[in-house]
Amino acid sequence: MNNRVLTEWLGKLKDVCYDIDDELDDFAFKQLRMQVLIRGSVAGKIRARLNEIAAAKDQFHLKERAGEWHGLHMNRETYSFVQLSDVIGRDNDKEHIIIHLLKDTDHADQNVSVISIAGLGGLGKTTLAKLVYNDSAVVRNFDLRMWVCVSYDFDNKSLEPMGISITKWIELKALLNIGARGSKIIVTTRNMSVVSLLGSVDYQHPLEGLSHEDCMSLFVERAFRKEEEKNFPHLMEVANNIVKKCGGVPLAVTILGGMLYLKKGTTDYEFDSVEIITMWMAQGFLHSSTRNEQDFEEIGLDYMRQLCSRSFFHIEEDDFFCMRFKMHDLIHDLAILVAQVEYLSVNFHQSGSFDRVRHLSIYTKDLSDNEEVPDFILQLGKVRTILIPEEKVGITGRSFIKKCISRFKYLRLLNLRSSTFDELPSSIGNLSHLRYVDLSYNCHIKRVPDCICKLQHLQTLLLSHCEELEKFPKDIGNLISLRYLALTTKKTCLPTGIDRLTSLRILHVVACRNLLSLEGLPRLTHLKMFIIEECPVLRSLPHNMKYSTALETLIISDCEKLDLLSLEECVRGLRSFWILKSKLKNFPLWLKECASTLQNICIANCQNLIALPEWLQSFKLLEKLVIENCPQVPALPEGMHCLTTLRELKISGCPRLMERCNRHGGIDWFKIAHVTKIMIGGVNNNTFGGL
Repeated sequence: MNNRVLTEWLGKLKDVCYDIDDELDDFAFKQLRMQVLIRGSVAGKIRARLNEIAAAKDQFHLKERAGEWHGLHMNRETYSFVQLSDVIGRDNDKEHIIIHLLKDTDHADQNVSVISIAGLGGLGKTTLAKLVYNDSAVVRNFDLRMWVCVSYDFDNKSLEPMGISITKWIELKALLNIGARGSKIIVTTRNMSVVSLLGSVDYQHPLEGLSHEDCMSLFVERAFRKEEEKNFPHLMEVANNIVKKCGGVPLAVTILGGMLYLKKGTTDYEFDSVEIITMWMAQGFLHSSTRNEQDFEEIGLDYMRQLCSRSFFHIEEDDFFCMRFKMHDLIHDLAILVAQVEYLSVNFHQSGSFDRVRHLSIYTKDLSDNEEVPDFILQLGKVRTILIPEEKVGITGRSFIKKCISRFKYLRLLNLRSSTFDELPSSIGNLSHLRYVDLSYNCHIKRVPDCICKLQHLQTLLLSHCEELEKFPKDIGNLISLRYLALTTKKTCLPTGIDRLTSLRILHVVACRNLLSLEGLPRLTHLKMFIIEECPVLRSLPHNMKYSTALETLIISDCEKLDLLSLEECVRGLRSFWILKSKLKNFPLWLKECASTLQNICIANCQNLIALPEWLQSFKLLEKLVIENCPQVPALPEGMHCLTTLRELKISGCPRLMERCNRHGGIDWFKIAHVTKIMIGGVNNNTFGGL
């Protein structure tokens, strides 16, 4: 934003909104009514700040309107400048328009005549008008030139969404007709109704799509640096197929070319959607007017997919229940720019004002040897996030944690991953706003204090790979808002009270070397994702798992003694089923009960698996199938071609199966030829030439 004063004003408004949110959160935690806020002394101070901010609003001439998002148009403010080197393939169109622009008209009663440029959205009508407007011949022949952008709310009558009115046009043209004889108006529109209401138009120029050659030149310019395309011949083949599908529309070519550039330039760090969504949830970023809080995880995934569709992120893997994605370095830089007032990455050589800092990232290498908290950090009274981004080295002592907990009473997200302190301070129970705690990969901590059960807002508690952890809070069932629990325990059974976590949506049980039983879990009727990893002596799933009616994702990995075949009934509504590092010889029969719901199957490192079941063809909604390192699987089921919804198939580490599924002469190729995305041994075997 160019107006620094307005930016500062908006920053103050946002800051006081954060404070209001914190105060409301306090009252929600205490289960008091909102009316108490109006009477409180803190509310009086906030009201005074709001009044001061409101008084300053008039200087910006801002318009107030209701936030009816579905009815709003994003007004497009155009300008006359154009970079000639960015325009490809419009020379002939420009010359045709200029010929008519400079030609004398025969209208004796009209000083002003009209030229229209009409065509589909994205063809480049405005760009063409800019080329004409800035052409040297036009500049020489017209003493005065003016560029006008008409917004969508130009008029409220007749063709309202486009702001078109015959009366309006007649009135406007009458005013313009006082101009010098030979004056011209160029109008660009995608709506032929606009052309017809203009009446007498001196020349109509129907804009067509670009040629394939011009589109390829434009695509290469957007997707590659100078002559870089020579290093990516395989991408040029992909580019050719993409451009063919763009129908000559330069906007589509430009966007897709930019997406390919983003794909080449993504950073190495791979994000996990579950982690990001739970962080969003902790900050209160997930909202919906049509869904209740039971769907926060789905709302977050919808947000993520929308951001990916707009090229903010590049999807590396989409497994329905979660996504892995990367961020382009330009988007990363933009995020840093936008967040610079509220976000602070600590290097302990800071200066300046930190009044509005809400999110704090700390690198342990920048801490002093005794991990003393610098004074300027202790001045950050409004911090909501403390993040230790390093994966291998965390906080070693309690002193740092204790000071942060005592100082930051509005803390919502506390990430202390890979720390090595042996006990969490009991004062953590005073952080009534806390929603996210990550203590995973702490190899020293032995107990979680009982006071953590006071955190009624806590939504995410991550205790995975805390291999010395043996004592859990006795009242863990009181965490009534907990939605995601990951844990490691030395015990033979799960913590008492876990079955009372009725809000739990995700349960991740990992590296439990002594765990024998999972009984009690079916009472978790809202559980949607259940992950069991590295539990070597666990022998069976709960016998009454059929009552876990909300469960959609079941992932089992490296549980060598787990018997999946003995269960007569299991879950019926699964959408995703993964089995990894298993001695399984055949698919469990109870999986057939999910034939009407299952969309995603992953079978990996199952050395003893001898075949895929023939009843696999009954999974009519199956969209993704992954088979990796299952060397004894000889072939695909005969009815594989019946899986008409299957859009992604990956096979690797299965020699016989890979040979039969080879696109060039494989015996089983006809069974999968309809699948859009096929990877055999890491090689793209796509049948439709897509990305």
